[in-house]
Amino acid sequence: MLHDHLNSRLLSMLKQHPLKEKRDFILGHAEPFVNIVVEEEENYETTGNSRIAGYPDLPPRLEWPSVDDDHYYTFIAQFNMSELPAEILDFFPKHGMLYFFLGSDDSASDIDHRIFYYDGDLSHLKKTFPPEGKEEISSGDRNFTGVKIFFEPGVTVKFDSDLGDYLSEHDEELYSKFYHHYDTIWGQYESFTEDHSLDAYFCRNGLQRLMYQYYRTEEQIREEAQNMREMGHECYAQELEEALPLLNQYKNNESFYQQQAEDWHQLFKLSSLDEACMCWWDVGFLQFYISKKDLEKRIFSNTYACIESS
Repeated sequence: MLHDHLNSRLLSMLKQHPLKEKRDFILGHAEPFVNIVVEEEENYETTGNSRIAGYPDLPPRLEWPSVDDDHYYTFIAQFNMSELPAEILDFFPKHGMLYFFLGSDDSASDIDHRIFYYDGDLSHLKKTFPPEGKEEISSGDRNFTGVKIFFEPGVTVKFDSDLGDYLSEHDEELYSKFYHHYDTIWGQYESFTEDHSLDAYFCRNGLQRLMYQYYRTEEQIREEAQNMREMGHECYAQELEEALPLLNQYKNNESFYQQQAEDWHQLFKLSSLDEACMCWWDVGFLQFYISKKDLEKRIFSNTYACIESS
């Protein structure tokens, strides 16, 4: 539900862009989001401010997380929740710090990561350096620069292919305002092929084998398995065939799975941000997802991360 002044902004936009039959859909599916804006390079004169990359300000009981004995996670961002427009995302924490760390992104899906929420006294925060004697994971690609950020509220509309096609053809300005956002909290996800909300649900519920198979038929999978077997890839052929019972289960209960996936929403989207010297694969987007139920309970240990790239 939109806050009053965001609703007024939306109504004002629609007056300037007559949409006839699309107006009611837009009003019924409008959602708030927060746009992340880079202010300047981080100088660390302030502790506990919102930033992307660089060094985090951590509380005493939270150590910089390590991947293993030799590598530590990359610090991606910290958000001071009191700096967010509180009335915009009223289901988010109103105070405290939210931290994002990333592991290896060799795979674009189900990326290893850590998200921590600290709701204690921010005066205890301290600029923290990486663990001594360890190397940053994927260090060759992550010479990031820390930047200060601030937040601006905005309005987006739940994506619908009919609406998207209509706007892209008849009103590119409004299409850009609703869907063309780079760095956001909440807001629209980036996807060329995959349904990342569904992927997130699959991965956090032991259904990973469905990720790249759910939209295919049993005949297609059996044909591919046979082709792989003829090429000498027996193990892969068996993996495909072992996924068939799960695929049939999905096909018989597709509406249930789609409904469950609707509980998953993009939490944070980060572009290949020039100011921070970031590039995700082929100038793509790093995205984090969370179950709305978990967000309400302030549980950030069951999230999903992926990269969307062309």
